[in-house]
Amino acid sequence: MWILKGFLLALWLVGFGTLLTLYLAIYRTLPPNTAVSTSVFGLYTVYSGAWWLGVIACVAVSFAVSNVWTGPRSLWLFLAVTDVIPVGLLALFLTLVAKLHAAAKL
Repeated sequence: MWILKGFLLALWLVGFGTLLTLYLAIYRTLPPNTAVSTSVFGLYTVYSGAWWLGVIACVAVSFAVSNVWTGPRSLWLFLAVTDVIPVGLLALFLTLVAKLHAAAKL
């Protein structure tokens, strides 16, 4: 059970950490009504070594915490519910990229 809790905590940490990183790196400094290319998201996430080190650190910390501390059931329920936000945003982003890719082929 601690492995499932570790994955849940890791997903939460990576999701909200990525959202915070993107906000601080991109959106905080942009003027209003400015578009951001999809390649910029890739540069700050999957093409960045620092992001991958952060993912590895989040997984390691979450497994260590979930193995040592069981935590109240309400905490794990809270994590499960709040994981819907970054996963939903990721699904929305991937859908928009797929639609953009399909429109570019026309």
